[in-house]
Amino acid sequence: MPPGTPAEDSIRTITLEAFADTIIPGEKRHPGDRAVAGAAAGGGAVQAGAIELLQWNATGVSEGLDDYARLLNEHASAYADEAGLVLDASVPPFVALPFEHRTALVARLTAPDHPEKPFWILLALFSNMAYDSAAHMHTAEAIAAGHPGLRAMGIAAPRRRWPVALPRVLVRPAAGPPAPGHDPLREPRMTSTERTDVLVVGSGFGGAITAYHLAAGGAKVEILERGPWLTAKDFEQDFMLGSSYTRIFDFTVGEGMSILGGNCVGGGSVVYFAAMPRAPRFVFERQGGLGRRVWPASVSRDTLDPWYDRVAESIPITKQDWDDVTYAGGLWAAACDHSGRTANPVPAAVDRNRCTNCNWMMAGCKFDAKQSLLLNYLPAALAHGARIRPLHEVQRIERNHDGSYRVHYDLIDEEDYRIRSAGGAIDAKIVVLAAGAGATPVILQRSEAALGRMPHGVGRYFSGNGERLNTAVLNEDRVREVLGLTREGGLAYAANQIGKGPTVANWDRLDGSLPEFTRYSLEQLYFPPGLGTILAQVADAVGPSWFGVRKKEMLSRWQSWLIIFQMIEDANEGVFGPPPAAGNADRISQQMLGVGRLRYDPAETTLRAWAMADAEVKEILERDGLAEVTAWTNDVVGAYTVHPLSSCRMGDDPATSALDDRNELRGHPGIFVTDGSAVPTALTVNPAMTIAALAERAVPGIVRAARERGVEVTYGAPAPDGATSGRRGVAELVPTLMRK
Repeated sequence: MPPGTPAEDSIRTITLEAFADTIIPGEKRHPGDRAVAGAAAGGGAVQAGAIELLQWNATGVSEGLDDYARLLNEHASAYADEAGLVLDASVPPFVALPFEHRTALVARLTAPDHPEKPFWILLALFSNMAYDSAAHMHTAEAIAAGHPGLRAMGIAAPRRRWPVALPRVLVRPAAGPPAPGHDPLREPRMTSTERTDVLVVGSGFGGAITAYHLAAGGAKVEILERGPWLTAKDFEQDFMLGSSYTRIFDFTVGEGMSILGGNCVGGGSVVYFAAMPRAPRFVFERQGGLGRRVWPASVSRDTLDPWYDRVAESIPITKQDWDDVTYAGGLWAAACDHSGRTANPVPAAVDRNRCTNCNWMMAGCKFDAKQSLLLNYLPAALAHGARIRPLHEVQRIERNHDGSYRVHYDLIDEEDYRIRSAGGAIDAKIVVLAAGAGATPVILQRSEAALGRMPHGVGRYFSGNGERLNTAVLNEDRVREVLGLTREGGLAYAANQIGKGPTVANWDRLDGSLPEFTRYSLEQLYFPPGLGTILAQVADAVGPSWFGVRKKEMLSRWQSWLIIFQMIEDANEGVFGPPPAAGNADRISQQMLGVGRLRYDPAETTLRAWAMADAEVKEILERDGLAEVTAWTNDVVGAYTVHPLSSCRMGDDPATSALDDRNELRGHPGIFVTDGSAVPTALTVNPAMTIAALAERAVPGIVRAARERGVEVTYGAPAPDGATSGRRGVAELVPTLMRK
């Protein structure tokens, strides 16, 4: 840098470089480098491209970088005065701080109680993403160029091996091509309001299942989906912003809780890991904080089992055996056995003949091995005349004079989700809300002015399914010596990236005889870069635990990570505040990232349950020096859930539930909720199977309500591939559910 006061753009650049270098430090680029402190060997966030990423408009922070730099330097000046430091005036104040003081200041700015925390977390998040996922570059190109972060973490090029065998051919309707960007269905109607029998909002499990059965029964069905319509050929194995990896996700940051969910046709089924266990019997008897049973009396494991069977007939679910287990799953099983515990393969909706173990399931499965809704319920619904409209975001609902409903939507830009245009409205006799537990209550809250008072349970009793993650960094030598595990190349493990999502779980605590809030499952999980590595904490940290020199060292051992996913019984503590002007969140980045209105303050019972599960994971994996284990921090984006539930839950008590026992919104006949919002409590296991079963169970009641409103519709369609045993299994239950 030349002597004197730097130009304004240079001040901004060098200040932001110094910030990024504090998050993931690196070695100096040249002897006179002032921004990069040289606190760690190898390239850090700056060399990885943090400034290029921050300056990209897709992040949502580029226009504010001058303000970021100015404010950071103001804080640095105040910090220096407080600490009695004399700063070099030839460089910006933050740059002039010694590295340990930069670290202390960033820790202060990102602390949970700092009023500016959200802004600095954003800057830290993108600085980290530049290093751990090269989010500004195509992944294959970054690897070929020797990107310092991907190289240090050992991230390999995306696999391109195609399946070695074809699965059996299912007799089902073809999905057809996705709607193009300028499809007439995306043009606003300027003349008159459209009409349909049933309008389904969302195309995940709750939406796809109800849409199929109602369309198959003869109803005219329209499906409005906020996200894009992608299929196998569109799914990219690429961490770059703007790839399918970010287009099909919705990451909403709340106060105390953040939600990661699907945002595409097929919803969560496109991005989930396809684990499909049934909820344990004791879950349906949970009392939570009420002191009495939370679930409706009519819903138990016994009464839901036939509906589980109905789902299992429609979505092929594999009972995995030990030959299907990944290295990570096998290690978890061996560690559980070593500590005197049991482990079991997890049932999964994965076609083993098609799966290549590429571990890109969360970006959408390009081999159609994962049995998402794109392969069963949705193509079957289309074959029966249903229409799917992607990039249609429902904003509010109002009631018409004849008792039908008018649903208003905006059109979302196919590349930049921050851009919306005037949409239109559709009148429907029945509305099925299945936009997800983070969006459905927001739509209803925004509709209250027109619809009238909402039930007390709308936007309350939210559950994150009790989820929390632990990272174990394995000692490879001890894995070999204690567990006797090895794999090709003489390695013991070093296989975090290899395989697929959860394959093995410990279910020893899923025991109904244990007290509530002490039951949980511990599931091996792969979590990809960019979506969570920033939350992993270093063990025994003195100072910041989620960024800095030691965190970079931890990232260098990423291939030796084993992530354990715990699902405990939480106390339904989440509450949604007043809705934003549009959508479920204020959009920040071009895709994926937004700030929502959820507030989650964990109860003591939840905190104790997490602590108990944390302790057990440590006891299993730290035994005999196998690993160092730490829980993910809640100080950055709060607790983190990929399975939001209960924000419009069903129940028998109107004071504590939004829906009756047939998923109908109290006080608003003809509006049904069939997504995770309806699930009353945390399940202690992955919830997809239960959400799907409850949606199947809701259909007879929706058919009854539709008939009352003059819709000619019947119930009784077979599974999407034509199988009928599931239909026979629920035959005795249907009349009760269709009774008024």
